[in-house]
Amino acid sequence: MVKCDDDERVCFKYYNENDEHEFIETPTYEQAAIIIYNLILCSEFHCDTTILSALYMGMRKLQGFSDKDIQNLMKLN
Repeated sequence: MVKCDDDERVCFKYYNENDEHEFIETPTYEQAAIIIYNLILCSEFHCDTTILSALYMGMRKLQGFSDKDIQNLMKLN
């Protein structure tokens, strides 16, 4: 899960399933996609739709979706 650290203003950190802060030096593509997805869902993360769309596209790309699949998912065609 991704959470905003109250002690360090506007600092988002990754927490594992035990709710412990975890640093992953080299995340796998699947871990990176999960982290991006969790960031998108974080209620404290606010950005415009351009950034949200880019994050969504990046997440899907890391999961192995083709550009055409992503376009279909986002209804861009």
